[in-house]
Amino acid sequence: MNEQAIAYLEKNLSLQIDLIEMLRRGRAGVRYLSDHACLLEGAGRTGYVLLACDDPASGQEALRSMEAPYRLVVAHGRAAWDAVKRERPSFDCKRPCHLAYYPGKEPQPVPKACTIAPYPIERLDAVLAHYDNVNDPAYIVCRIEAGELFAGYYDGELCGFIGFHDDGSMGMLEVFEPFRRLHIGYALEQNLINIALSRGWVPYCHIFEGNEPSLNLQKKLGLSVTPACEVAWMHAPRE
Repeated sequence: MNEQAIAYLEKNLSLQIDLIEMLRRGRAGVRYLSDHACLLEGAGRTGYVLLACDDPASGQEALRSMEAPYRLVVAHGRAAWDAVKRERPSFDCKRPCHLAYYPGKEPQPVPKACTIAPYPIERLDAVLAHYDNVNDPAYIVCRIEAGELFAGYYDGELCGFIGFHDDGSMGMLEVFEPFRRLHIGYALEQNLINIALSRGWVPYCHIFEGNEPSLNLQKKLGLSVTPACEVAWMHAPRE
């Protein structure tokens, strides 16, 4: 069923490339597919589904097919967003995202702004101190132990980090304040793009609404960015 789902998702590649990549990398499975909707369940997390649909009614039908409860829906496009709000009115999205992906196939030179190496578990404290989009230290430890977080060093001093999230997206980019405006963020992300390409992946990332520095960086790196924030991480209310 994966190939049929990918064929559906490819109709809107710029908005749904992350879903395609998750399927190709084994990070999600198809739970519902029709001519007008596709629902995936993310691997490694319970209650985590991802929805793309042509209209809200088709999206609602997809959501109703889930037998197990879900607490997070990543809605792709306004139709999917509306489907979630109709089916689960209490679900809320605090910060929608742009979706960006790298359309090239060849790696590009990495500026010599810093030295890049696998992130050392001994410096977990620095990630927890600087990265506040994930509140679970165990998740960060998992990314480090999987070899999916990378550190930047400037004159031997830790200056920032970047990595792959467990869904395969690029993220967690942080450059510490004393080292900003030295092209370190560009170097870290270009290196990560090259790693993704070497694995046969399409590099992609999500950018929160209003994060202009990140949007500008993606464009400088040659990523294609959706003009509107149409990816919504919609959470169930906390119990």
